[in-house]
Amino acid sequence: RHFAGIVKYDARKFIESNMDKIPQDLLECAAKTTNPLIRDGIKIHLDATKDSSQGVRKRSAATSHMVLTKFRKQLNNLMKEIESTRTRYIRCVKPNAEMSPRVTDHAITMVQLECAGLVTAITISRESFPNRLAYDVTLDRFS
Repeated sequence: RHFAGIVKYDARKFIESNMDKIPQDLLECAAKTTNPLIRDGIKIHLDATKDSSQGVRKRSAATSHMVLTKFRKQLNNLMKEIESTRTRYIRCVKPNAEMSPRVTDHAITMVQLECAGLVTAITISRESFPNRLAYDVTLDRFS
């Protein structure tokens, strides 16, 4: 969910712009299956790619343009940027639909916090970095 609630996205040409090349070793492995439908389909695909590329590319060249690799690089750059700054977020939460003072509608507040990702962030933070650990858990984890 988006922090602003319901948001419409335009997904035209999403698949075309996010198509990854299937690694050659995976294609070759799938071509050895005993299922004739999969084997024949993969072999047709392999023959077509060999004809168009005239040989097998190096694995690093094939994977360097994958969407996952680009995403990982972008995420690493973002994490470096965040770690180099002291980022603070201020989020206004409306306590009720009527904007009345000293009245809190917990359902509305929780929806805003969930849409902002705060509930998920707190859950992950508690599981990863709990403030207090029971003695048994501490002993098992660090002994």
